[in-house]
Amino acid sequence: MYLLYEHHFSADGAILGTDMCMSSYFPGRKGINWKSPEDKAVFEYSKIVFKNVHIAQRAYDDKSNVWSFLGLEGKKVYETLINSPIVRVGLKFERVELLLEQATDGYITKPTASSWNANDFFYNSQGTPVGVILTKEALAAKLAPLLLLSEADLLAANAAALKKPYRAAALRLHPDRNSGDGSAMSELNSLWQQLLPFLGGS
Repeated sequence: MYLLYEHHFSADGAILGTDMCMSSYFPGRKGINWKSPEDKAVFEYSKIVFKNVHIAQRAYDDKSNVWSFLGLEGKKVYETLINSPIVRVGLKFERVELLLEQATDGYITKPTASSWNANDFFYNSQGTPVGVILTKEALAAKLAPLLLLSEADLLAANAAALKKPYRAAALRLHPDRNSGDGSAMSELNSLWQQLLPFLGGS
């Protein structure tokens, strides 16, 4: 049984959120081998660990079977599982790129070498000097178009409500989908990180 995971990082390398999915097959089609008592036991144990995270910090997508965790909650789940006795039953851990998209399609593959330079990935394409603190309204004005939301909707929402638009934007703006250009995703992550302290319900 595999725990497939993808961390989403801010510009300074902090974990903003984590997606996770359980599968008996990797790389390959998504699914659980219910005929295997070991796989079933690992899945049931992992599900309990997932559900120990407060409901405001987690979400489950029925279509993809992906669990999403805000902030460091996904890292805590990962550490709980990797240090648990269930690992001896056969739980393996694999990092996957674009996990939500692949899980929705039903076939999950191993990461490939990226065409973009990770060292150049995060930067502020709008030229805001480092150390300049933007207001919530200024951040919303810059972030709303990236999330495909109106400024009013963005300002009225909390972090939990914005998680889905953020993830959709991260997939849309990922360098692997934009000929290696990481500038838009860099801007998204930078603005998102700056806006989070203003948002409630995170």
